[in-house]
Amino acid sequence: SPDYKAERKGMPEDLRPQEELSKEALRAMGIPVLEKKGYEADDTLGMVANYYVDLGYEVMIVTTDKDMAQLVTDKITTFNPVSKQRFTPEGVEAKFGVAPDEIVDFLAIMGDSTDGIHGIDKVGQKTAARWLDEFGSLEGIIDNADLIKGKVGDNLRESLDRLPLNKQLTTIIADPALLTEEERNALTNPQPNPEEASRLEEVYGIKAPPISDSAPAIESKVSSQAPAKSVEPKPRVQRDPEMAFEQGSLF
Repeated sequence: SPDYKAERKGMPEDLRPQEELSKEALRAMGIPVLEKKGYEADDTLGMVANYYVDLGYEVMIVTTDKDMAQLVTDKITTFNPVSKQRFTPEGVEAKFGVAPDEIVDFLAIMGDSTDGIHGIDKVGQKTAARWLDEFGSLEGIIDNADLIKGKVGDNLRESLDRLPLNKQLTTIIADPALLTEEERNALTNPQPNPEEASRLEEVYGIKAPPISDSAPAIESKVSSQAPAKSVEPKPRVQRDPEMAFEQGSLF
């Protein structure tokens, strides 16, 4: 979609060198920096979160982005550093009126002006939540569009062609299987560089916590003796990586 994130301003020029410096500092501290071409930062975050869940950890994502609510489970929560709210599955439903696994459809209906995703005109949070409760999914709403009366019904029918693309654009690609072996190794085997961290502190004043030459590897908490659970993957819409207009950086 040519409108997707078209309204976002580019990075200020004086911030660009700070981005690279931040990456250098994080690497020196042994904090992984992932840049995954063809995916957005949201996707990379989702992959990493689910990767750690697969290792047996509970994950908290610090973000103000409402898209991240779709990742919330009993093992993944989000924390908004502005409002100081932490969102569990129950918290997501209390805030948006829908469960985490309905957030993608919810956002596809409402749209997101910051991302250039045009939702259904005059349809807000309460209407979107009510339709999902009544028809079960975005596809159910589309299939029953003729049953919805009034101006919002007219607006829905005028939006039918773009709703599937909206869903594709709002879906976070969070499959940890997409992480390469090198990326997995970076996440589980930190490689701090105390000398570089000291240099960055001396030159730029970037203070780091005490760093040793070797950080402990992050081990799986899943018992090797326990049989693996058989989990049927939930159907999900995969966004075409070519739809991603910014490199997926996580740092």
